[in-house]
Amino acid sequence: MVIDEKDNFITARAYPELLLVSPCVRSSVLTLTHKHDQQVPPVHVNLAEVIALQKPIEAKVWGVPVPVFDCGKEVSEWFNKLLSRPSSTFRLAYYATQQPRLLRNTTNKIYKFTKNDTGALPDETPFNLINEASVEDLNTRLQLADRVSHRCFRPNFILQGARAYAEDNWKFLKIGNVEFEILKPCTRCVLTTIDPETGVRNANTEPLETLKSYRQIEDPEVRRSAGNSPRMGLQMTLRSPPGEWVKLNDPIYVA
Repeated sequence: MVIDEKDNFITARAYPELLLVSPCVRSSVLTLTHKHDQQVPPVHVNLAEVIALQKPIEAKVWGVPVPVFDCGKEVSEWFNKLLSRPSSTFRLAYYATQQPRLLRNTTNKIYKFTKNDTGALPDETPFNLINEASVEDLNTRLQLADRVSHRCFRPNFILQGARAYAEDNWKFLKIGNVEFEILKPCTRCVLTTIDPETGVRNANTEPLETLKSYRQIEDPEVRRSAGNSPRMGLQMTLRSPPGEWVKLNDPIYVA
């Protein structure tokens, strides 16, 4: 993740330029490239060297302290040029433990998270699934210029073959031989209104405004926690032993 001078995580919600960064990992080397500007040279980070040479420091994700390694000056300068905020400096941070990070105090008020469900650096869970039919239904409600792809929702998994919004009633999901528990619906924020290809915000705040009109959470207790954030997609956690694989076109089973 990228952190600011106060060691707080930043995201494309406030820094949409981050969407123009394309990462690739080969062996232990992370390469970051700018998607559209060939004048910006790629930057390389040897993560094995970072682990061997750096001592963990403390950063924060939603106020929760997490141990990270600073990935060094070169990649820091690369992000400073990309984000171009004169009053701020940025660094790339690499998660420094094999243990899941702690939960936010508000995370487990309603949903049944365990201490192993948060993963490393995501908002809530490591795995997010989107139903392609639900995105297609959303697009029928949007003006042509505002229509979106599944990429606006940043899923790990894209499911085909189900009815639109059938996922609202699922509790467990199996991809190939790998089992997941669905912990909660994914409530959506302003990041859905930023084009993942260009980093440009939608002038009509779509698709978020349309989602708010028909995808609100109905349970009053959950609604108090989620506010007006509409649901789209699923937040999942692993329930199989680690080490299994999922593949493109694996069959998906639901319960």
